[in-house]
Amino acid sequence: MYAAIRIPDLNLQACLRQRPDTAPDQPAAVLKEQTRHAVVHQANAAARRHGVIAGQTANQALARCADLTLFYLDPKADASASSVLFGAALSLSPSVEITSQDLLTVDLSGHPSAKRTAASRALIPLLASHGLEARIGLAPAPDWAHYAAYCAQPFLEITRDRTAFDALPIDAARPSDNMLRILASWGIRTIGAFAGLPRQGIGERLGQEGLALWDTLHSPRHRLLKQAPLPTVFDESLEFDTRLESLDALLFSIRRILDSLCLSLRSCGKSARAIRFDLTLEDHNHYRRSFRLPEATSDANRLFSLLSTHLEQVKTDCGITAVSIRASPTDAHARQLLLFQQSIADPWKLGQTLSELTGLVGSDNIGSPRLRDTYRPDAFQLVPLQTDLDPVETTPTDLPNPLPLRRMRPPIPIRVTLNGKIPVHIQSPEISGKIRDVRGPWLQSGDWWDSASWQRTEWDVSIEEHGLFRIFSTHQRWFLEGSYG
Repeated sequence: MYAAIRIPDLNLQACLRQRPDTAPDQPAAVLKEQTRHAVVHQANAAARRHGVIAGQTANQALARCADLTLFYLDPKADASASSVLFGAALSLSPSVEITSQDLLTVDLSGHPSAKRTAASRALIPLLASHGLEARIGLAPAPDWAHYAAYCAQPFLEITRDRTAFDALPIDAARPSDNMLRILASWGIRTIGAFAGLPRQGIGERLGQEGLALWDTLHSPRHRLLKQAPLPTVFDESLEFDTRLESLDALLFSIRRILDSLCLSLRSCGKSARAIRFDLTLEDHNHYRRSFRLPEATSDANRLFSLLSTHLEQVKTDCGITAVSIRASPTDAHARQLLLFQQSIADPWKLGQTLSELTGLVGSDNIGSPRLRDTYRPDAFQLVPLQTDLDPVETTPTDLPNPLPLRRMRPPIPIRVTLNGKIPVHIQSPEISGKIRDVRGPWLQSGDWWDSASWQRTEWDVSIEEHGLFRIFSTHQRWFLEGSYG
């Protein structure tokens, strides 16, 4: 069984989905090129009711319908609509043929027969949610599925009875231009009229092409589909006719882009591990930002929440004329943790919390502390938080457990009495007393090659009635660093 998915007037629908504020019954047409004598390429049903048809000049079309909205062919809008169409087809089966720009053929042989019809019908509301009106036909052969898609309103399934598409125009069978001219001269306008001609006469006058078409119409002809490759680049963009100055209008457009982008990702079995966000401003400058996601996802709701939270903190000096989003794909997989493995319960909730904290305290003050590669005490740096926590590996050791040092941050300034170079008494508001025993000194220094150089002399001391402590001197000043035990 095969399914054919057709988007009537795809070029026009692609333009209209970029303008969601256009009323459904608004007459609209798309012109072939941006020239003085441009002609109508496609017109919607509302425009055709006013007499607007393909081939008319823009002036002729406007003379018949003064309310007509005109668009020019937009390759970016066409590519976006084709991407959505291809992603929807992949959700049915990985075997998809791009028969033409507005028609895809899907092999449903791997689909359970009881679910083929329901799964195919489900694509109609799915594509409608992305601004595309689809026609879907099911048939036992690819060509018959194409004819069914042309007849569908909006869905048609054909088994063995071909009379359902007898009324279709003959150009729906996609004959060559030469054959189409010959049939027009004979007065053959429909598929049914052509199928009623004798096979022998067709072969004598139209040759192999005519016989192949006649045989296809009388019996389903199976063939291998030319399977289209899966996309490797996942990006969507949208250009605005007038600049956007409100956050609500921008978020509406971003939501539509993310829905299309995530549909393509899911259909290919991919998730986004990072996204790149780009706003084009009215003064031709750009606001760009890359986001490393807390966890790979193809959920449009999560991506939208991330971007909307970020954009609440962004201010631009002028209006926005375009927006684009690119996803860095990775294979989608389900993660199963080990029994004793640690993990963040909800990486996305953590990411949203961090994003809000970043807006309050700045990006330089958010992260996970890591020791720096230096002997300088308490030297650390902030690194981005990890959402996957590696299990802690412990190595057995026979070394005795040393006394822990409880550091005082910041160290407490003290006064020290020396006997020669050895401390014998300390005095401070917290601790004062005679030193009974002392170990040291231990000299430490580092970073001598730059302005952040440091050096200090450490001592471990036992103070009467207080316990064991560590003190140090630097730049002729003494500090109490911590206590042992």
